[in-house]
This record gives sequence, C-alpha cells and structure tokens, in this order.
Amino acid sequence: MGSKEIKVLFQRVLENLWMDMKGKKIIDFPCGSGETTNQLYELGAQVSALDLFPEFFKYEHTRCQAADLNETFPVET
Repeated sequence: MGSKEIKVLFQRVLENLWMDMKGKKIIDFPCGSGETTNQLYELGAQVSALDLFPEFFKYEHTRCQAADLNETFPVET
C-alpha cells in the first residue's frame, strides 16, 4: 500500500469513526508536512501541529510549533 492509499484510508476512517470532529482538540505530533493536520482541520477539528522540524510543514491555516518527543509537550492541558 502506497502513501496515497494510506492517506485515503485514513480520511475514510476519520469520516466513519468520528463523524463530528468540529471543535475537538487534537494534537498531531509529529506532524511532518501536515497531511494529517490538514485532514483533521478540514473535518473541523482544532489541531495543534508539533514537529521537530516545523520548516517542513506546508499548510498556512495552522501554525506548526517546534517540539521534541523526548521533551515536555508545549501544549496547554
């Protein structure tokens, strides 16, 4: 299964399992280029995007914050 097929499958899972993502707070960590962040955003979620290399994030609707999985997560609880 290629990466394109995985993205389509993930989108279908999100749409079928969590019909209403509006207003849900989600942390996408590590977010990479932001594909998952974008899918969640399009479904109405409030997404916090975090990654060790935020310069690779490619979506303008969400800011990607620099973070390291080996450190404390920089998010409010």
